Amino acid sequence: MLRAEKAYRKELGHVRVQDLLDEVQADDDGAIADRSCLFFEEHMR
Repeated sequence: MLRAEKAYRKELGHVRVQDLLDEVQADDDGAIADRSCLFFEEHMR
């Protein structure tokens, strides 16, 4: 388990949050924003 965790942490060091955001934005067709807006509309007081 320790070896697997070390490997995971090593790979995690190569990933930036901005890389993840860029990947999501490239694939997103606006559905994520639509769901977010709907959620806020339903739950705002």
